[in-house]
Amino acid sequence: MDNSSAFHHKYDEPVSTTGFAKFAGAIRQGIINDPTPGPDQKAAAPGGTPNNASPQGGGLVGVVGSVVPSPVLSYTRKDANGNPMVVNVTLPGHPLFPGYVARETDRDASGQITVHNYGEGTGALQSAYSPFAGMINDQWQQQTQAIINGTPQQ
Repeated sequence: MDNSSAFHHKYDEPVSTTGFAKFAGAIRQGIINDPTPGPDQKAAAPGGTPNNASPQGGGLVGVVGSVVPSPVLSYTRKDANGNPMVVNVTLPGHPLFPGYVARETDRDASGQITVHNYGEGTGALQSAYSPFAGMINDQWQQQTQAIINGTPQQ
């Protein structure tokens, strides 16, 4: 994958928290357990876990996801600091194939945690030319915030 495709795109959809520094591990585990915005997720694993990344709900993204499955393999990997992260790789049949989303969590010196949802692909629906790219990318924001909100804080 490179930028020679007319539909090539790259993005980072960050979601930040404050006051959760000691819960970074729980947030990482939440992402492993719920690796995509799709329904009925199975935890990511080193060898890859099949998941359907179709978001459910209203709007085009939900309608497309309800009609067309979005198959991915959800892998666990380690980031540059040795922390667990998730990489979702699209499979043939996914409307955004080929592509991937890498999800990693970092903590800055002040203790703020940011979950980065880095994506890259050549799917026309998510390219800079698509009026739907923002709605698709926002699915990562919503799903990540739900994980953060559900993380035990005790």
